Amino acid sequence: MLQPSRVALVFLFLLALPLAAAEKPLTNADVVALAEAGLGDDLICAKIRESKAVNFDLSTSGLVALKKKHVSDKVIQQMMDWGKQADAPPPKTDSAPATATDEKQPGTMSRVKDRMKSALHRESPEEEKKQEEAERQKDAQGIGRSVNDPCVKNFKKEGSFFSGYRFSTFAMVPNVSKSKAFDILATKLAQGGWQVVSSNKDAGIISASQGVNSPQVKTVPLNITVEEAKSGAQVTLVLQLGHGLVASSSTVEKQFCEFIDAVH
Repeated sequence: MLQPSRVALVFLFLLALPLAAAEKPLTNADVVALAEAGLGDDLICAKIRESKAVNFDLSTSGLVALKKKHVSDKVIQQMMDWGKQADAPPPKTDSAPATATDEKQPGTMSRVKDRMKSALHRESPEEEKKQEEAERQKDAQGIGRSVNDPCVKNFKKEGSFFSGYRFSTFAMVPNVSKSKAFDILATKLAQGGWQVVSSNKDAGIISASQGVNSPQVKTVPLNITVEEAKSGAQVTLVLQLGHGLVASSSTVEKQFCEFIDAVH
């Protein structure tokens, strides 16, 4: 017999299925069409944010193709924040960033339960903002960082247990060239057990992946973008967890900050 909590999960999952199938996923071609039609970046980004389903090609070749079609960096970044990554056969590694039932990470499962409660009992925008701020403060303290540290201040966690979680952050690193930052990050990925799937130094894009322990073998994709800044380089990191995978925000945040620290 299913436990009450599992019944609630199944009910929410079945309830979400018709909604997911109702909207045609937004694709790279759709974004290019909007850009060629003369729509501004803000309108295109709003369209991406409002889309309930997307099927973006965010591989190196896909991103290069978007740039050739004169899609702006702002729009591409919005696509990276909301795009879906297809599962691929992963390499086996000793260190995995997440598992489907990772209860050893402090606060992970409790936060999932809190989010499930929120799904049944909708909080006001003010309550949600307070909860997010409290989590941000707690995560920063847990990794020994200030909430004003750029890698912490710009950190975002989006999505849900059902749709998958998306983590991202960015920071400007002064006095470092784009080329040098790219090389450092590529080396850091290799040392950390990540497999570099593709990279383009001129575009400043690295796509990497890492296998995770779960009932089914899955891959966690990590995309890193390095851009020239006024007095250095800007580094943007996006980690996508598929549905059924969970990881504590502090664990991902700490790893993001370590990547950015390595560039300094």
